[in-house]
Amino acid sequence: MANTLDKGSVNPWADLTFVLSLLVVLSATLFPYDFCFNDRDVCAATVGQVNSEFTALDTVGNLLINLLLFIPFGFGLTFLMQQKKWEKPGTIAVIMVAGFSLSSLVELLQVFLPREPSLVDILANSVSTFFGYLCFLWWGRNIFNYVAIVAGMSQRWLSIRPLMVAFIGYAGLALLLSIPLQQLTEQKAQLKNWDPAYPLLVGNEQTGDRPWHGQVFELFIADRAISKEEISRVMQGDLAEIEDSLLASYQLADYRQSYQDQTGHLPDLAWRGAPGDPQDGAVGLVGSDRWLETAAPVVDLTQRVRQSSEFTLITTVATADTQQVGPARIVSLSWDPYHRNFTMGQEETDLIFRLRTPLTGDNGMNPQLVVPNVFADTKPHRLVITYNESTLWLYLDGIQYSHSLDLSPMLGATLFSYLLRDVAHHRTGYQILYYALFFMPLGTLLALIIATSRGQLSRFYGLGILSGLFIPSLLLEAVLVGMSGRDISLENLFLGVVMTTGPILLLKIHTAARLRSNN
Repeated sequence: MANTLDKGSVNPWADLTFVLSLLVVLSATLFPYDFCFNDRDVCAATVGQVNSEFTALDTVGNLLINLLLFIPFGFGLTFLMQQKKWEKPGTIAVIMVAGFSLSSLVELLQVFLPREPSLVDILANSVSTFFGYLCFLWWGRNIFNYVAIVAGMSQRWLSIRPLMVAFIGYAGLALLLSIPLQQLTEQKAQLKNWDPAYPLLVGNEQTGDRPWHGQVFELFIADRAISKEEISRVMQGDLAEIEDSLLASYQLADYRQSYQDQTGHLPDLAWRGAPGDPQDGAVGLVGSDRWLETAAPVVDLTQRVRQSSEFTLITTVATADTQQVGPARIVSLSWDPYHRNFTMGQEETDLIFRLRTPLTGDNGMNPQLVVPNVFADTKPHRLVITYNESTLWLYLDGIQYSHSLDLSPMLGATLFSYLLRDVAHHRTGYQILYYALFFMPLGTLLALIIATSRGQLSRFYGLGILSGLFIPSLLLEAVLVGMSGRDISLENLFLGVVMTTGPILLLKIHTAARLRSNN
């Protein structure tokens, strides 16, 4: 039989097995693929991580996972080396070098995820690759002979019509399941999980252990996201157009025992800790021993924002220390350091904003908005922060300087949030995984259609293949755009096409190897 594992022949399964085993290692060890090559903190810490954490002991569970990943890699590489007629000493040397090199590359790249690399992993993976070599010597011939026989038999059972029905049926089912999943995704970007029991604080948490040293000159909160035109006027001190939307308006221009909300919606802000000192000559000065806090929870504000799932926060602040950490709390609607509706804080010179959503959880920090160098000086800065349709925006001293954070969970994060924890921090990786589950089966079916057509679809062959590659991706994007109202994402379209094309390329590799073996 042409496809059996005959010694010295170039078996078509060798290339395919090696490529698949390599892809499995890279995709599993580097998930969720959100590398931070441009992050200054990560880049600065890379050398230190390599020096200190490469020696860290790994858990037994991780060691077992790595064992299962690198044994197939050693198995597939041995198969390939045998087909290239390498002698045993050379094969063993290549196996050990390849296992060590691939594991070292993976561990180095994990620094930028960021994850903790481990020298133990490198050694274990190298040994696992050698185990893969031994497994091939013991069982490889029987395994591949059996696979070749099954593959040959299955080709006689497959025909174009049932494959086309399966392709259309799977695509339709996947699209239908994406509709309720998108509805759940939109719900996870809303603010309906805000807790009405939290007070509003300026300069600290209720627990008194996250103090901020600086001045807060004014504080306004609205129950909608104001427009860029309105933001431009607000930056100039004109709040007339948004007065009807304000739920909080505190002017901290003079020292008082308490500060009244001029809208009448919220309780007064009163001093906690040491009393304020009018002789300080500072407006709204807060520090380690005193801060401002409402005497009761701001129920009206929380309920209004829960209904609209939008808000705008406007404030003017000046830090007294450019190296505060914690983050030090500037304005916070929270219960303690770990439960909040929102928090604006300072971490060294960076501004941190944490927002509670069903995706980010009670602490609201995965992910969080980080705006660099806002507090690089002690000058007053006017800040406008808005949230609407899953996007958090911050404007600093005008509309020209802005930062944003997309808090949309994406379909992948929504799906896997019911199975796994901490999906918010790796939304991109789970989105890629979701698209792989959606499109790679379609690509596999399309590859089988190509393999079994044998010229039967020659008139419309090219058009049919292109339609199979692009139409499912276009349909999914059309459903998501229609439901969410967002713009078309070329990245999503490209990702869908790539995931569909992958199995077809693997088929081409297998076919080319098969032709070489027959020749």
